[in-house]
Amino acid sequence: MNTFQSVLNHRYLKCSRPWIGCLFVAIYTILTSIFDLFWSIYRLLDEHHPFVFFLFFMLALESIVFLAVSCFMVLALIKNIRWLLLPWMIIAIVDITLAFALLFVQISLPNRDYGAPCVMAVFELAVTILVQGVLVYGLLLVFKYYVELDEKRVDTITKVAPHQDIVSIDRRDDSIEVMSLQKDDE
Repeated sequence: MNTFQSVLNHRYLKCSRPWIGCLFVAIYTILTSIFDLFWSIYRLLDEHHPFVFFLFFMLALESIVFLAVSCFMVLALIKNIRWLLLPWMIIAIVDITLAFALLFVQISLPNRDYGAPCVMAVFELAVTILVQGVLVYGLLLVFKYYVELDEKRVDTITKVAPHQDIVSIDRRDDSIEVMSLQKDDE
């Protein structure tokens, strides 16, 4: 077992049913996306610095995309569709990066109009670390479920051909077996 697999099998990532953990992550991201969307629109209305305005605009767009992708993740959990989890994981990484970039720009800009700029910056930093830390944990849960769905794929595919033969394909050694259902005339 390599280091990456040991991280995924850590005791904090063990759920009795990983899809339930992913469902809670989907609900969490839907709620935070709605909050981020309204918060960024509110902040866009009174922002004067063009770079911060651009970052809030990007956060609003990313929140809309993250909301849609979280709904796709719920669909992926219901239907057990592995590839629908990929967009959520990509957007989660973008969300984490964008949140910390926005926080860094807000803290580093001089002459912000806070009553107590040092206290507000520390508060924003603490909230961002908390929210994004939960999102990183959710990202690990979703990735674990993604890997688990890959491991649960059926090893043998059975298909019925139109001429009444059964074709069995074994994925482990790529062997093909054809069994005829027609009666042999003796």
